[in-house]
Amino acid sequence: MLVSLLERVYVKSAKAFGYCCGVEWSHEAIVARSNMRPERMQKLKVAGNSGQNPAFDFLHECWDDPALVIVIKKLLGKYPQWGIACVDGMLVDWNR
Repeated sequence: MLVSLLERVYVKSAKAFGYCCGVEWSHEAIVARSNMRPERMQKLKVAGNSGQNPAFDFLHECWDDPALVIVIKKLLGKYPQWGIACVDGMLVDWNR
């Protein structure tokens, strides 16, 4: 099974949003993502309890998992001092 998606991306050089097509998730990729969920969820829980920023790159890695996106959005609302926000469904690091 392959799932094709259009992904909204921000093109820094053009300072504009666009869409990237051709993203495909195979069954194996979906299973691999699901297998990584518990470890990632644990790191997000630690961040939620401590208030320590888990880093933009880690949050961006987790962003492809819909279950983790919900958790990340709650954390971003709770900790605006991290300087990371969700804008139009995309993660944005205000410090970059």
